[in-house]
Amino acid sequence: MSQSKFVQSADGTRIYASAQGNASNTALVFVHGFSSDNTVFNDIFTKAENTSEFFLVRYDLRGAGRSGKPTSADSYASKRFAEDFAAVAQAFHLQKPVLVGWSMGALTVNDILTYLPAGTLSGAACISSFPCFTPDFIAAFNPVVGALRAGLFSTDVATVELTSVALSRVILLRSASPSPNFLEETARALEHGTDFADDNLAVTWETRSRIFGTSWFTHAVQRQHLSTRPHDSTSTVAAGKAGFPFLVILGEKDAMLDSQKFKGVVKGVSASARVEVLAGGSHAPFLDAPEEVLGWIFSFAKGLV
Repeated sequence: MSQSKFVQSADGTRIYASAQGNASNTALVFVHGFSSDNTVFNDIFTKAENTSEFFLVRYDLRGAGRSGKPTSADSYASKRFAEDFAAVAQAFHLQKPVLVGWSMGALTVNDILTYLPAGTLSGAACISSFPCFTPDFIAAFNPVVGALRAGLFSTDVATVELTSVALSRVILLRSASPSPNFLEETARALEHGTDFADDNLAVTWETRSRIFGTSWFTHAVQRQHLSTRPHDSTSTVAAGKAGFPFLVILGEKDAMLDSQKFKGVVKGVSASARVEVLAGGSHAPFLDAPEEVLGWIFSFAKGLV
């Protein structure tokens, strides 16, 4: 059974959410990354076999997709993201779900651990991320991330347009060492004509276009607030030390972060965390090898029951 709805968060912001499957099954809540929306998980939600044992839920973060896009910085405080999750959980009657956060979406785990009651989540699967913004984690990101951030917040429209295309590329690129001239090379490729298929042969043009297109629903002010929102990792660090169940899935050839360095930092925070590295995987490993990645997530969730 498929259902979708707008739910109202504590501050009145409307959050778009949808669900697939039998609500009596263990719930997995999927949260998308920066400048994206829940449709990045379409292939997961449209396959009937994925709902045979799990109730799949997804929603658009505030500032993205079909959800409300407040303009004040206060609207992007950590507590607000916890309240958004709580509103979705209440609307779908979720009990101790597993949160599956991709990239920036995994930060929602820290919001929940900080502001919602203990036991709200039974565990968290973090794809190409971890809900910490400590200096060690930041140091594990590749230099291309800094260049992209600068371009996305430029006041020059052409620069923002080019950087947005480059961001959609680097998310899917299978290269652990992207060129320092990545932006310039992207501009030349666009001028010449390309579908960027060689970046990642596992991803179709339709999926690539959807990722790029949905990014434009997050405007400059929301991008700024989402990427600079206050983030105190104290609760995640404490949970990691206490053995909170974490699954971390990384792509071996993630262009945005150094997977081996990142794995080491994760283990430093949570020695019990299960870490899986997809051979040849990008920053979006669930698009590279969906069956393998979902197999890890499903086995992790089953182990928590």
